Amino acid sequence: MRNSKSLLWAVALAILAGALVYWYAVTADDRALNSTKTTSAYVSVRSIAVGQSLGDALDSGAIELKRFPASVLGDQVVKVIDDTNRNEVSISAVPEGQLLVAANFTGMGGMANQPVIPTGQVAVSISLADFEHAGLFVAPGSQVAVFDSYTDKFGGQPKTSLLISKALVLGVGKALATKDGEAVGEATVTLAVLPQDSIRLVQAVRAGQLYLAALGDAVDASDLGSVSANNLFESRG
Repeated sequence: MRNSKSLLWAVALAILAGALVYWYAVTADDRALNSTKTTSAYVSVRSIAVGQSLGDALDSGAIELKRFPASVLGDQVVKVIDDTNRNEVSISAVPEGQLLVAANFTGMGGMANQPVIPTGQVAVSISLADFEHAGLFVAPGSQVAVFDSYTDKFGGQPKTSLLISKALVLGVGKALATKDGEAVGEATVTLAVLPQDSIRLVQAVRAGQLYLAALGDAVDASDLGSVSANNLFESRG
């Protein structure tokens, strides 16, 4: 009987120890956040469509308030939604899993100034890092050329080709993502392109890396072609 009681006590202690270890593990992230200065910001848990308001996104559960280390967030993220901004609407689609940035939302008056899709064209949105979309030079109404960097399937060498010589920018949505504890700037750029170019653009997003070049007046990029290591330093006149 004494051995049975000892065994039961040993089993009970083992279960208690396991429960304590599990509790310690599942609360590790919370303890890590609590040990540093944190702040809250809104994150999209579902995609936000163009024209959707902050208030509607909040009420529908498309965004949630989450905590982050204060060092990785700037003043541009949306930290509060109240009567001063809940009616502001998205000027460009916001994909799931993005920190909301105030510059991506505007009053309804601002939406009236956004470009419309030209007749005979379609709108396609692409996500780019800050350095890939020419920064402040790309804004609604800008004309851009689209380049695709990829690996040539025949030679196996890196190659960059002109994909679309001219496209109208309909909207630019700013977002912040966190990577390795740092805030990384991203942009969702919506372009108006011909229907036959839209499918090429979608494939290029999946298979390569896109870059935008803002076009100045009277610039024709249609003859730029492709560049690889073989002709990188050749003069094009």
